[in-house]
Amino acid sequence: MNGVLRGLTWMTCLVYLDDIIIFTKGEIERHVVELAGVLERLRSAGLSLKLKKSTFATTSMEYLGHHLSDRGVQPAERLVKSVKEFPRPIDDTVEVKRFVHLSGYYRKLIAAFRSIVEPLTRLLKKDMKWQWSEAQKVSFERVKMLLTTRSLLLYPNFGLPFRLVKVYSWIGDCGASNNFVRLQSLARLDFEEVELPGSLLEVRLATGVVVRTEKRVVRARVSYGETKFVDELIVLDLDDKFDMVLCMPWLARHDPVIDWAKRTIVRFRSSGATEGDGPVGAARVPRGACDLPAEAARGAAASDPSAWTLTTERVVREKCEPNHKTQIRSDLRGPRSVKNELCRQLSTPKLNKNG
Repeated sequence: MNGVLRGLTWMTCLVYLDDIIIFTKGEIERHVVELAGVLERLRSAGLSLKLKKSTFATTSMEYLGHHLSDRGVQPAERLVKSVKEFPRPIDDTVEVKRFVHLSGYYRKLIAAFRSIVEPLTRLLKKDMKWQWSEAQKVSFERVKMLLTTRSLLLYPNFGLPFRLVKVYSWIGDCGASNNFVRLQSLARLDFEEVELPGSLLEVRLATGVVVRTEKRVVRARVSYGETKFVDELIVLDLDDKFDMVLCMPWLARHDPVIDWAKRTIVRFRSSGATEGDGPVGAARVPRGACDLPAEAARGAAASDPSAWTLTTERVVREKCEPNHKTQIRSDLRGPRSVKNELCRQLSTPKLNKNG
């Protein structure tokens, strides 16, 4: 179907398998013309439509289990009814899985969905003994309540700037427009490091360099609203890698601005000034350094373009001192790393040709 409507998709229509939706920004006359264009493509391909399954010239409709209107996206009433009338599972993990999958179809409409259903998904783990306690009951009823209230997902406003923020696993799956606000109100209770056998993990950085680093697991006890839960986070020991490869501290503590044309990264102090050329370790960076708004950061970068001089290649060549804990290999999709070659030169004794 995408081949039949090639050139029209994302311009006048959207396609999912054999479901077609035609959208028009304008009057009914323009909609009729765009509709005729889609119908002509279908006729030329020898395809036909069922009239009873079609809806024409409407401002709201149901599409793929969602109710679409000029207000936004809502769950379809018939599927919400199925969730609302779902019976309480009685000693049956199959029914729990059905409920989680049915309600999970609308997870983007429910903030922190993963955290809310965690007591239910806990029952699906291997060798987990069945126990329907108060936590499972609250989770089951809360999902029903949140979907019954007809959650509304607004359309994005492309006239406003977009800011990408991290979706931390302990707050579940939230809409991107609300992530930053939810993150600021998130209360962290405490963190407990889990003692597990050390293991290595390969991570490909934005520079194209692949770093083999150690990882550990941290168990975080977190509260979200009135809900308290525990989540396990994987922490990668990447401080020295970022210092060496990117000449900047650990990314999680900063809001850097990337100049893609020069392939440089500009770092900012809490005062708004740009950092110097020297590498800065994460342990020496003030915690307030990441509190600088993105707008102020962009202004600081524009005011001092001379600080944009550190390129990835230069940093890799200058900071390739031998380190037995860091292993880097080259990657065909990114710049070539010279660390392994230099380390071999430093560690291999040279033979005297004269004997």
